[in-house]
Amino acid sequence: MRRRNAANRDARLAWLTVQIWAVTKSKNRMPALEGYLLKPAELRREEAAAAKARRHLAAVQVLSAQFGGSIRRGGDPVNGK
Repeated sequence: MRRRNAANRDARLAWLTVQIWAVTKSKNRMPALEGYLLKPAELRREEAAAAKARRHLAAVQVLSAQFGGSIRRGGDPVNGK
């Protein structure tokens, strides 16, 4: 498990290095660092929950369109309204 984690870490580092090099060469400047930093766990969880709610809503909309039903919404779980 440790060996696999180390290999994954090394592969990701190599990929990021090449990506940063390619962006730097094509745009003649370094890319913003914020795009390469990990986000805090709380923010990632909130984004994951919002993405899950959007996927569920999309699935309900597809089912509604297929079966001709209507969707009643008591609130918007994605935007919190």
